[in-house]
Amino acid sequence: MIVRYVAAGVVIAALAAVTVLFARRLPRYSRFRWWANVLVPAMQVVIMAFMLASYIVSSAPTFLYAIAVGAGAVCVAADLVLLRALRAGEEKEIAEEHERVLREQVEVQVEHLARLEADAGQAREAQRLITDQLREAERLLDEAGSDGEAGAAAVTEAARALVPRMHLCEHPVVDALLEAKLRLCEERGVRVDCVACVPRDLGVSNVDVCALFSNVLDNALAGCERVEPPEERFVKLRANVTGGYLLLEASNSCAADGASTGERTWKGAAPGAEADPFREHGWGTVILKTIADRHDGMYESEKRGGVFRTTVALKVGA
Repeated sequence: MIVRYVAAGVVIAALAAVTVLFARRLPRYSRFRWWANVLVPAMQVVIMAFMLASYIVSSAPTFLYAIAVGAGAVCVAADLVLLRALRAGEEKEIAEEHERVLREQVEVQVEHLARLEADAGQAREAQRLITDQLREAERLLDEAGSDGEAGAAAVTEAARALVPRMHLCEHPVVDALLEAKLRLCEERGVRVDCVACVPRDLGVSNVDVCALFSNVLDNALAGCERVEPPEERFVKLRANVTGGYLLLEASNSCAADGASTGERTWKGAAPGAEADPFREHGWGTVILKTIADRHDGMYESEKRGGVFRTTVALKVGA
């Protein structure tokens, strides 16, 4: 009888330990899927405890009790394999999101290089125009009888060529990325209010900066897609450096499907994502949390009614 008690205790303890591992190793899953996965070993604990206790009380044959204990051991081994597979799948999805961000950064860098080349060409053309206009102004002013009006007009034309192209911010990668994302918002009929004061030198890698702005704006666009009527779709973004931190604040319209919450979280789906509790969305939010932790910062998200707000802060270099 003592052997049966010991065997039952070992099996139940092992299953309970596996349940704790599930709870601790899968924190980045959506809440529904997290509970679904944790309930697998948890129910095994309950069922196995009830079965073994019944066999002990009823003095079941030894071979039946041995089968039950063996089944419990198999459950422990199978749960560990399942946990490893879930973790591998999670890391694969996050790695794919990292790869997507890196591809996007390469595209942004290529676009930025093309813009630099175009700006250089425009600068050479502007220089030529300014030279021609100033020479024309000099000729007109030197002509006898000129009242100076024609010369002044030529000087005005030369000054117009000095007007630089507008940039969204000083940071070249962020500037190119914002231009691409805001163009996408415009194509989808989303109103945009963007003010970004991001200096050229942040002390943060271009990969992290690109991932930060890309994921925040991608989540905002995803949230807007389910908003009806389309006229109510909007994205508002503010970014600046204050107190040694890069502060990014974004808000966007989203479907008001359910009660308003003030919960601060980084788990779960992107705002407005498809309502499938077993399908993971918004792995970009996991990347945002990882980036914030890596730079001694913070990440918060909040949904109230039809507005989803995101705040990210990263500590930047001196």
